[in-house]
Amino acid sequence: MLRAAALADLYLSGDLTDERGRAVIDDRRRCHDRVLAAVLDEIAGARPRKPGSETYGRPCAGGYRDVACGISGHKASEGQLLVSQEPGNYAPANGIQLWYRDEGPQTGEPVLLIMGLGSQLIAWPEDFVTDLVGRGYRVIRFDNRDCGLSDKIEPPAVPTFRPAYFLTDMANDAIGLLDHLGIDRAHVVGASMGGMIAQLVAINHPTRVSSLCSIMSTTGNRLVGLPTQEAVRAVLAPTPTEREAAIEHMAGVISVIGSKTLAKTEWPRRIEYAAAAYDRGIFPAGTVRQFDAIAAAVDRTSRLQQLDVPTLVIHGDEDSLINISGGAATAAAIPGARFEQSPTMGHDLPHSLCGGLVEAIEANFSRALAPA
Repeated sequence: MLRAAALADLYLSGDLTDERGRAVIDDRRRCHDRVLAAVLDEIAGARPRKPGSETYGRPCAGGYRDVACGISGHKASEGQLLVSQEPGNYAPANGIQLWYRDEGPQTGEPVLLIMGLGSQLIAWPEDFVTDLVGRGYRVIRFDNRDCGLSDKIEPPAVPTFRPAYFLTDMANDAIGLLDHLGIDRAHVVGASMGGMIAQLVAINHPTRVSSLCSIMSTTGNRLVGLPTQEAVRAVLAPTPTEREAAIEHMAGVISVIGSKTLAKTEWPRRIEYAAAAYDRGIFPAGTVRQFDAIAAAVDRTSRLQQLDVPTLVIHGDEDSLINISGGAATAAAIPGARFEQSPTMGHDLPHSLCGGLVEAIEANFSRALAPA
């Protein structure tokens, strides 16, 4: 970890809020990109594995190519059991297989939920999903490529500076899932990296989007949405391989980047989510590639300014991973967008806020149905 630690020292040595000019801030953001990529790469490389066991590509019937790909270390038979017990299916999408859940009435208005960096479909709180389903919506959520039970992407045989894929590819994955389900248009809701993907779905496939909701995300402008030093340190810290230690660590990271005001009441849920995510399978190498896609993304501001879709932007004052300036910039860029600012929300979806979030999101849905 010496290379990553040195880069981290360079990044953390200054105050991100200073006013020394665009070049300084932008250089720090690029340094941040290198820091996180380097650390995630070293974390992934440090996992114990058998020689030749780092297999990628389309999963086997159990959703896993190899036990050593993830921290959890599921055996093939355990992976098959996990898939057989979990509601959901595989869908061919954009040349890969995505694991998804399709909940609610088939006749309901479709809502596509897109989650963030290294986060599985279970990161959407059950009460959030249940509330939408209870209101009559057909809710589709899925594991992004390189995450959860979806396909792991094979890296190039010869290393290059080009990322394995881009956020636009992940947006096309989402469209491929809608194609598989026979859905022409959907309300698209994305959180964090999922918000970036949702924005690209709306930009590149405008006829497929009934409404857009971008939660705790940003525009790709390197001058907004910057993280705090504490958040960077938390995200850079390696996840232990032992189950209980890993669960405690993951819950702790959420506590750093998530709501501070609601931290005490949210702790049991953070532990519960971390345990479920660990048992489902953590895939560090996939998180590295997802981060590479984020780092390679260009500023979407000018394209967001061309959107003509009912849009809601939600962001919390206590978000230390993507500063609320990222959400404010997103709302400012999209014509007619509404900005919902939560004083007690961080980079998370706390239980006590889910009801209000669903209310606001449904209100945005209704704008898509209102007469012009």
